[in-house]
Amino acid sequence: MWRRRYDQVLALSILATMLCMALPADGAWMRLEANAEAGPARVAVTEADRCRMSVAVSIPGVERQQTEREGIAYTTVGIPGAGETGEVGRPSLPAITRLVAIPARGGVEVHAHAVDSLILEDVDIPPAEDPRLDGPSAGDDEALTFDETVYGRDALYPASLAELGPPAIMRDLRLVQVVIYPVRYNPARRELHVYQNVEIEIEFTDDGSNEKTLVRRRPSAGFEDLYRSLVLNYDELGRDSDGVERGSYLIITHDQFVEEITPLAEWKERKGWDVVVTKLSEIDPSPSSADIKNYISDAYFTWEIPPEYVLLVGDNYMGSIGQFPTFSHQGDCTDLPYALLEGNDYFPEVLIGRMSVDSENEANIVVAKTLGYERDPYMGSTSWYRRGLVVAATYAYSCKTTKLYVKEKMLEYGFEYVDEVWCPPTWSSGPIKTSINNGVGYVNYRGFADAYGWSSPSFTVSDIASLTNGWKLPVMTSIICDTGDFANSIDPCFGEAWIRYGTTSNPKGGPVFVGPSDLYTHTKWNNAIDAGIYRGIFDEGLMEFAQAVLRGKIELYNNFPSIIYPGGTVEHYFHIYNVLGDPELNLWTAAPEGLTVDHAASIPLGKNYLSVDVVAGSAPGEGALICLYKEDEIFSREYADADGSAAITFDPVTTGDLWVTVTRVNGKPYLGIVSINQASLFVGYVAHAIDDDNVGGSQGNGDGYVNPGETIEMPVGLRNWGTQTASSVTGYLTSDDPWVTITDGEEQFGTIGPGSTVPSQEDFDFQVSTACTSGHLLQFVLRAHTGGQDYYTVIEIPVRSPDLVYS
Repeated sequence: MWRRRYDQVLALSILATMLCMALPADGAWMRLEANAEAGPARVAVTEADRCRMSVAVSIPGVERQQTEREGIAYTTVGIPGAGETGEVGRPSLPAITRLVAIPARGGVEVHAHAVDSLILEDVDIPPAEDPRLDGPSAGDDEALTFDETVYGRDALYPASLAELGPPAIMRDLRLVQVVIYPVRYNPARRELHVYQNVEIEIEFTDDGSNEKTLVRRRPSAGFEDLYRSLVLNYDELGRDSDGVERGSYLIITHDQFVEEITPLAEWKERKGWDVVVTKLSEIDPSPSSADIKNYISDAYFTWEIPPEYVLLVGDNYMGSIGQFPTFSHQGDCTDLPYALLEGNDYFPEVLIGRMSVDSENEANIVVAKTLGYERDPYMGSTSWYRRGLVVAATYAYSCKTTKLYVKEKMLEYGFEYVDEVWCPPTWSSGPIKTSINNGVGYVNYRGFADAYGWSSPSFTVSDIASLTNGWKLPVMTSIICDTGDFANSIDPCFGEAWIRYGTTSNPKGGPVFVGPSDLYTHTKWNNAIDAGIYRGIFDEGLMEFAQAVLRGKIELYNNFPSIIYPGGTVEHYFHIYNVLGDPELNLWTAAPEGLTVDHAASIPLGKNYLSVDVVAGSAPGEGALICLYKEDEIFSREYADADGSAAITFDPVTTGDLWVTVTRVNGKPYLGIVSINQASLFVGYVAHAIDDDNVGGSQGNGDGYVNPGETIEMPVGLRNWGTQTASSVTGYLTSDDPWVTITDGEEQFGTIGPGSTVPSQEDFDFQVSTACTSGHLLQFVLRAHTGGQDYYTVIEIPVRSPDLVYS
């Protein structure tokens, strides 16, 4: 068995607080706290260290509903926001799940005890049922099936208050699912045990499985928002004290599409990604899916800037052009294995998407849509950014309720209007096309379909071809059978048509799509993924498309803990839902806001920093990403602080245009230029050395790096970048860094001729606090004074010290 169960330790206080009562016959919400409104469980970390953590769980009440099946009045019990036990034939009860980060190596155990509980008598709880295939019969009741190993025993189910899932690795973190059962049932006695408050102890032990081999100091930028949304103890880890680490954007393309993909690669680089474009032929003359995965894996483990996003360019089969191979899971195409790089689980280490195209023309169209959505958003009218479309077949009523949930999320966020199309009564594609053509930001469907399109109501590949939405480009989530089957003989399948159709000047459909490659998906599992995607976007701020899709999959993972085992249903759904299009596409959830960006129009050659101020609307543009780019010379980026300001450093090389690009959530990208010109005189920093050898005034370990607690002697080289001679040059070193004390901040450099570099005649001296952390970047300002003028440059020095990694 992969799942370990632990007997709970019941506190003596239970005996004093336990009550026996009959379940009320009416009303949907039973309060356990005075005046408590219907709401989710509260789960909080109360204590944590490297050996253990404590978690407090409390529920304000439970939801209940009476339904009659086969002549018996059954009571279904739930908790808002909770999952369910889900074991077919066994009592269907709520389950509270959380992902917890655990050490990279070692085991984990869980113990639980109830603080307050009560017993409800004379209760009949129905068994969990087989999931229904999405189709016209999805809403029909079937005969209940009872597992007599549970219903025939005088024992509580589940057997324990808490249990653990298998360890899983998701890029930076090793995770485990903790499952809490605040409601348990004894079928023989018809007793429902409800635990209002539960205390959980999680202990980290020596022996473990699926251990992590690669530990990075800083979390990935693309995954960090997911960690914050999903990992219960993420704040206790302290992993982001020095900020996030931005990985690379890896594009692996069929050789036929290198030229067509170049504008997208250039845009991603300009906005701040370290972009690598690899042709299939550079991996192997005829690479298999295993060859391509090995290449991605090598990049993940060995590159200085490992890939964070991976875009595959090419269809699984492209006729005479060849193919870009994929994998198969239970007979359905999947690109997920390309992202499974560490561990033996199915959580990805990179966020992946496929630009599934068959020709250069189709590649040009998808690139144009992507740039037209992200870089050059349509501003002719902007109300469409705050409009949505939800569509559902209502045979399974949960499809409609899921759409209403999505609509509610959009409206709560601030959307102006969300169109609804229900089938029945609507069977034709007309209302769907009208809504899309008028302009919506998101199109979301649940119902019945195949690779050619939706059936209830009808909206197919041919309908996409007749759209006239132009540059009002919506995101499509088609959470229904086979619509994302990019290996189907129907080519293009529905999802491929959505991203391919139109022209570079008159697009149809949208830039990205997600849908399954399996023809036989189930209502219950699809609903969870659907709700999770939009919860991620509108509640948790997951604003990159592949982030939101992964969030939807993890919603399924957390809702049904009994089926997360290897080879089970949840793993299959992780495989069949693939992103078609750019996985890093930045989503709009509001009309693009203009960014006011202030920076110098020109700077002298030799100046190694640029001050940038960003205003979004009328507020500081905090969090805006500012990237400086000069082809083959300069690539530097920084996030704006709370005041919307940043000073971005770079290494000057030649004169010319420096591109300035500013991006921000729901901000229209700013594209600017700074001219770098040679001045008659500019003296600036070019090099330094670290002397910590305990000779002279230095005190350190002699490793040539700045460590906490050391006293450093630092000779500096100044260069005259101008055309005139600089005489009697004096350098003044200052710093506002609280971890630095400068003990000698003035040195002489003498005369520096045009284009010459001269070292300081003596060393600058400074002390580093013992409290300074490893990875901290010390910042100094060097003022060079000559001829009555001052010239400023910046020196940045990282602090290094051994990192302790607990396993």
